[in-house]
Amino acid sequence: MNAETNGALIVERMDSTLKKKGLTRNDLCRVLGFKGNTLSTWKTRGTIPAADIAIKIADFLGVSVRFLVTGENDSLLTNSQKELLELWDSLTENQRELFSVQMRAVAEKKSDRAAEVI
Repeated sequence: MNAETNGALIVERMDSTLKKKGLTRNDLCRVLGFKGNTLSTWKTRGTIPAADIAIKIADFLGVSVRFLVTGENDSLLTNSQKELLELWDSLTENQRELFSVQMRAVAEKKSDRAAEVI
């Protein structure tokens, strides 16, 4: 795969991820301080962003640099685990504390029942 193809594929992966998150190229450029046409230039010229820029983009999108470059997902999390993390991220600090207390109680009950069986 040549650099031109790589650059276009990286931008396509960025676009796809932005769309899934309800974001636009303009959102990414505004937050990261890029010029508005930066992604289009990468795609048409086939250039690849520098490593430090790829890291910033990956962090913003919540994906790995490996995913941006190769399309491979190197996460060890299941989709259910990812969904729970996304929900966790949407909670306030107070909600997180309440949730943690409840989950500990559920885990303790499960442990108690397992001990009864043994």
